[in-house]
Amino acid sequence: MRRRFLDDLVVMMSPRLAGVRADHDKVLAQRSGLLRGLKRKSGSARASALATLDVWDEQLAQLAAQLIAARVKLVRQLRPWVAQSYQTVSLAQSQANLAYRASLLAARGVADPDITDTGAWDDYENSLLDVQVTSKALLETMGQLRQRELERAVNLVGAHRDDLMLFLGHLPAKGFASHGEQWSLALALRLASFELMRADSALTSIDGKSEDPILILDDVFAELDMRRRRALSQMVAQAQQVLITAAVGDDVPSELDHHRLRVAGSVVSEV
Repeated sequence: MRRRFLDDLVVMMSPRLAGVRADHDKVLAQRSGLLRGLKRKSGSARASALATLDVWDEQLAQLAAQLIAARVKLVRQLRPWVAQSYQTVSLAQSQANLAYRASLLAARGVADPDITDTGAWDDYENSLLDVQVTSKALLETMGQLRQRELERAVNLVGAHRDDLMLFLGHLPAKGFASHGEQWSLALALRLASFELMRADSALTSIDGKSEDPILILDDVFAELDMRRRRALSQMVAQAQQVLITAAVGDDVPSELDHHRLRVAGSVVSEV
């Protein structure tokens, strides 16, 4: 889910990477099928399949390296927006942070830095930004893991095994955050995505004219108390277009109650 969130946003920010993502997923599936099939092969058929695996290794390494670099750049862009958005929806109860964890570095014995050590995380992420270097490292690591991959018939390293790590304070959200904190963090990620796309639209606008992305809030107010509803409504009120869904109409703050429609079955009516 977290990888999909990153990849969806990567493609929205850089549409040219849609092809890289699609090719990566295709090659990954082909390589997975080949690994499974190798368990049933022997002799010359196995040798031929292993030669084909070398070809898939090279292609997967090249595509994964591009995807990893794009994800790391995105995480760096998102970081301040996530912190700001979480401060709003949580009423400054804690500091949110995020980091990119690469299976490549884990496989090569590189430990995750302490989340409070920003310099160490900068070095960690910088090591993933050079596509050629990362591609070569992935290819080498796949070679080192070849026997284990053949035994287990799975791809053990690459962009498909990386993760987006979320933190509240110095603790990982996974395993430590309450339900409410996890929900607020998920909302902060969506709001941060909107703010990032909005800022990017302003930077790439022509003649100073830009169009905001459409912000969709799907029944989010039901999970918030009145103070947080007000804080969120003030945050999103500046958006050009906001689409809000709610099972209970009274959950939507009056500041955002402009044009209301009721949906009952397949019937849509104005309220």
